[in-house]
Amino acid sequence: MNLETIDVKIAIPFYEGKKTTFKPFLGARGGFIDQKVNSTTTKLKTDSILEDEATSSSWILGPRAGVNTSWKFHKKFSFYSNLSTSLLFQRFNVTYQEASPFFPTLLMYNLEDDIDYLTPNFDISLGINWKTSFIKDKTKNISIVAGYELEFFSNQNMMRYLKDLSMPGETKGPGSLLVQGLTATARFDF
Repeated sequence: MNLETIDVKIAIPFYEGKKTTFKPFLGARGGFIDQKVNSTTTKLKTDSILEDEATSSSWILGPRAGVNTSWKFHKKFSFYSNLSTSLLFQRFNVTYQEASPFFPTLLMYNLEDDIDYLTPNFDISLGINWKTSFIKDKTKNISIVAGYELEFFSNQNMMRYLKDLSMPGETKGPGSLLVQGLTATARFDF
């Protein structure tokens, strides 16, 4: 899987207190999502081997909105929470190929489709930030951030949709994509 996004946003501090900040933003998101799955299956009754390959290449574009927040709980430590959502137009190019179990060089299925979708997207990030100034005017800063990020894209498994077309009675619909993990950042402002 390959996921590449670019975000452009305009943010204005809505509230900046001594301990809390709220910064809403509006913008746009664009990018590419490419997926590929190869599978090999053995049928027990016939001992025949089925091999298939499915690919999905897509691009996304749409509006984005969210809020970035920060809560200071110590002189140098703060907790942050960033939430955002997008409604993305997405164009998929999907292929599905399945080899014949009796003649592996022949394709039993060779399907291709272009699909357009409106895709909801949600981002959540939570973490802790340590920040200190090393000059008295507080313009030179060092910060270290550790957090957890989660990104959700709805209706992403169009490969399953195309495979379902080759199997009568199988309709599961496209599944969603969830990317999550821990992040760490070190930053120097001068």
